[in-house]
Order: sequence, then structure tokens, then C-alpha cells
Amino acid sequence: PRAQAKKRGPEVEAAAHLVAQAPAICADLRKLFQLVAQRSPDAAEQKMRLQNFYRRVHFVAAASGLTECAPLTQMAVVFEALLYVLLNDPARISPSVLRTLASLVDFMELLFQHAGASGPANPPSVRVLVVDDDPVCNRLVVSALREAKLAPQSTEDPIVAWQWANSEHFDVILLDIEMPVLNGFELCKRLRTVPGYERTPVIFVTIHNDFENRAKSSLSGGDDLIAKPILPMELAAKVMLHLLRKQLPPLPQGGPSGGSEH
Repeated sequence: PRAQAKKRGPEVEAAAHLVAQAPAICADLRKLFQLVAQRSPDAAEQKMRLQNFYRRVHFVAAASGLTECAPLTQMAVVFEALLYVLLNDPARISPSVLRTLASLVDFMELLFQHAGASGPANPPSVRVLVVDDDPVCNRLVVSALREAKLAPQSTEDPIVAWQWANSEHFDVILLDIEMPVLNGFELCKRLRTVPGYERTPVIFVTIHNDFENRAKSSLSGGDDLIAKPILPMELAAKVMLHLLRKQLPPLPQGGPSGGSEH
């Protein structure tokens, strides 16, 4: 209808304007991330770097919110929330967080490419299964996911999780590695045999952050790994990244490719 076209006009125009700025925005994000990753020994300088990084991502979140680029908006909002947490507590910037920030910068670039190549997208599915025999960690993860507007379902029993996966569908799965009866690696291998779960993102949550566990997570079919103690918004950002990445359509032939994975 004509009225609907008029209503959508400003949104389409805003999207085109934002996409036109994409190369400069992505270059800024990468530069600002690199400055934060260098970790200035001066606390005031490091905080200023974080503030600049936060402000740039905040601009992207606000600007994309005026467009129909739903995935870009969703990712930018969670990215902004993570940086806000770090701005208030810079000591939480761990190697895990830096890897996550690097992945987010790369993924934002890919989302800009899709924003310029396609029309409006539907919000991602949001059902998340959380499996951890530590009840405190379970509650922390569930709270973070709800804050990110996702719908978590949790259990401390991997056998219950296995039963749920065979009767329900989840869009992403968070697994603790060290659990009794059925550890996270074994549960992940089983899940990959269930129809519909061949490509479902699986993120391991573990006290370990070493190469051996990363190798094992890859061999068992996992997609990512985050180390405890968990920074809730980092976990929410990882979940959103994997959800959106899975649902992105292929870019038109001859279109640009995404950034490198860190």
C-alpha cells in the first residue's frame, strides 16, 4: 500500500545513508578496538579509549535503529551493552573478552555488507538451552540471556537436556564441559546426531581456557568456548553473534566477504 511505502521511505533512506558510511565506521571500530587491546598502563587513558569505542558503537546502535536492518541493530545493541559493562569495570577485560570484541568487530562489518545487499530481516529465533551442573552459574547465564531479550531454558542435568533436545527445538546451546554422567563434549557429539541440530550453534562454558579444550570442543562439534568466571554480557554477545551468523543469507555472487575470524 502507498501509505506503507511512505512510512518505510525514511527507514530505507536511513539504511542507505548508514551503509554508505559503513567503510569508515568499520575502519573506526577496528582502530578503536586495537587501541583498547593494547591496554594502556595509564588507567585514565585506557578509560578514554573505552569511552571512544563505546560511543562509536552507540552511534551504530542508534543509527541502525532508524533503519530496517534488524540484525545490525540487534548486534550493535548487545555490543554496546558489553562495552558499557567494560567501561564501568575495565579490569574485566580478559583475553576471552578481547577475542569476543575482535569477533564482534569482524561480524559488524559482515552485517553492514548484508544491510547493503538485502531488505528487512526478521528477528532471530531466541530459544537457548543452558546446561550446567552449577546452579549459580546457571542462574547467572539465564539472567544475562534474558537481559539480551533471549529466551533461555536451563537445567543442571545433561540427561534432561538430552531428553529436551529430542522433543523440542533450541536455536543455540550452552554447555558446561565438566558434568557428571555425561560431559559437555559427549553431549555435543550426541546432539549432532539429532535431526535439526547438525548446525545448531554450541558454545562451551568452562573453567578451562586452554588449547587442548579448544581442540576438543572443535572435534566434538562445538562452535565456540567461553571461560569462567563468566562475564554475562560477553556471553550474551557471543550467543547473539552465533544466532545472527547462522541466519544470514548468502551474499550476492561477487559481493564482499566477511572479515577474518579471530
